[in-house]
Amino acid sequence: MKQIQNLGITLDYFIHATSSGGTHSDILLGKELYYPELEVLGINVGEPEGVLTKIIQGIIKEFIEE
Repeated sequence: MKQIQNLGITLDYFIHATSSGGTHSDILLGKELYYPELEVLGINVGEPEGVLTKIIQGIIKEFIEE
């Protein structure tokens, strides 16, 4: 993200593949800290959507509670 800032580029969307939820959770947490206006779109390539959503929510909840 620092490179993007240095180039003066503004991102509207961050699109990535997600399967276990770990990277997606980290991206969402980083977004809240550094780019709250950024839209994050995860393309599910692993767990069923409902399962993956619960995994991501659990990881974020653990982070917030620490």
